[in-house]
Amino acid sequence: MSVTLATLRDELENWLLILADAEQPDEVRLQAVRGLRNKSWPEVDRARVAAALQRVLAELAADAPRVGAAVALRAFVDVSGVIATLRDVARDGNEPIELRYSAFTSIESAGPTSESIAAARALVEDETLGPSARSLLVLWRAYPPER
Repeated sequence: MSVTLATLRDELENWLLILADAEQPDEVRLQAVRGLRNKSWPEVDRARVAAALQRVLAELAADAPRVGAAVALRAFVDVSGVIATLRDVARDGNEPIELRYSAFTSIESAGPTSESIAAARALVEDETLGPSARSLLVLWRAYPPER
């Protein structure tokens, strides 16, 4: 079992190094995002993986790795700060719609938690994502807001 754990640890470190290197080609970084997304990481590593994905999402770089990071973060919505990061991206009208919608669907994947409901409510007035946010809140029985 220690060999498997060591191999998993090496794989994690390799993916994180690739993601941290903005000089890597987009396709290589996207492959690293997918590698991180497709594993069930031990609890001790989940915050590191989520932080690396959040850094990619925050970059002013090519869209493909950022969209991949937004999608991958749906597996980490339970990690502190992830939903807030996704909300900020979804709300940013200067971002490409594919990225914004990917962030929104990752918020949706969290289910009706207090944080995801607040994130969806922050999008209700958005011209593009507002109708989807309202529909989601209705589905979650959280719209209209209680007075």
